[in-house]
Amino acid sequence: MTTRGKQWGEKVKSIRGSYQRDKGLLVSIWQDTQVEYNYLLKLSTQGSLNTD
Repeated sequence: MTTRGKQWGEKVKSIRGSYQRDKGLLVSIWQDTQVEYNYLLKLSTQGSLNTD
């Protein structure tokens, strides 16, 4: 295996690792967004957008 191939392998490994991490982050951000969206939706359907 060439050093270039080795470096590429390491790169792919690190990309895959950070992808897993980012996916977890995105999921939690998405869930937070959903919660806020539902909250705003509930407020707007009640006809009062008074955010204290």
